Amino acid sequence: MLASQESFEVEFKVTINAADANGNIPPIINVARITGISDAGIKSTDDGTAILEPLGGPLPVTLKSFVATLINSKTIKLDWATLQEINCDRYEIERSTDGRVFTKAGTVAGHGFTSLDMYYTLNDDVTAITGNIVYYRLRQVDIDGRSSFSKVVSVRLKKSTGFTISPNPFSSYVNINIDWKNNESSVVKIFNMSGKEILTKNIQLYKGTNYVQINELSSLPSGNYLIQFNSTEGKIFKQVTKL
Repeated sequence: MLASQESFEVEFKVTINAADANGNIPPIINVARITGISDAGIKSTDDGTAILEPLGGPLPVTLKSFVATLINSKTIKLDWATLQEINCDRYEIERSTDGRVFTKAGTVAGHGFTSLDMYYTLNDDVTAITGNIVYYRLRQVDIDGRSSFSKVVSVRLKKSTGFTISPNPFSSYVNINIDWKNNESSVVKIFNMSGKEILTKNIQLYKGTNYVQINELSSLPSGNYLIQFNSTEGKIFKQVTKL
């Protein structure tokens, strides 16, 4: 029997879960149902859930969301929110241009202990990034130095290099206007629709708008073809038709 305003505690004895194929140990989830009867004979039920890390403590942070948004050509805005924080010292924002190797791009202080929804923002300067896609993840660091990572999110910085072709359809030649980001040599290739390479040509491109003419096309059979440019950021294609 509990007197008015009295409280009680419940202790759990748990067994740590087995590790998965990647060596990660799933958290322990305990559900307790407490049933009580008042002096007036009214029965009530209360369910409680406790989530524990493998080392026996409560999960430090419950991440609600993590998004990255391109604000302009120089800035990416990172926003994240948490449902609770326990023992949370800071968040380290890590950036990558290949999705594999990450480096720290910024740090935001955590709120230590809170059960309130918390919202965070960081603007990342990407002026020096030369790639087309940037990857981000959060590293949440506890006061005792332990850390965990969020999922990885990505942002496309710019549209891929584009080019225009005329005339299209063509009979013996094509004129290509292409915007390029660097002074460098490139390769233009022409394929038929079966994927067979018909022509390869090495060309020099310069930063800005370039004009390229390909004349060696009069002997091609009528039909559709793909013109491909190889850039430092990947391959770009355009379909053309021979009369």
